Amino acid sequence: MQESDKFIPDGTLARRLRDLMQEQGLSIRSLAAKLKVSYEYTRRIMNGETVPSRATLSLLSTELELPFEELEKLAAWDKLRRKHGSLFVELTGQDLELQAIQMVWEDLNAQHKDDLMRIAQLWQGRTGLKRR
Repeated sequence: MQESDKFIPDGTLARRLRDLMQEQGLSIRSLAAKLKVSYEYTRRIMNGETVPSRATLSLLSTELELPFEELEKLAAWDKLRRKHGSLFVELTGQDLELQAIQMVWEDLNAQHKDDLMRIAQLWQGRTGLKRR
């Protein structure tokens, strides 16, 4: 099985949607009802098993009060990662594990950015990791 064929259990879009649902106290069942889509389809989106259609992204954007463009970018990243796996990383030079941070970086204030960097440096020191 190739990297691109593997199930991706925690897609970037799914993670963002689950975080928002938790903040808003929504269950998968209640979100599915509000979107007027099946529970199973919503569950698969939330588990990163499928990437929603543009129409569903639009409904999610409205319901979760999130810019459509942000959801569209996250969905595109997930589609590329699913389709091309490690080849995508090699071609773009992007580290997909850092994608979640990159997507919100511009929304952070200077203090938040500084805090994140300090935490990363602290963890690096605790684990004995050396800079590349």
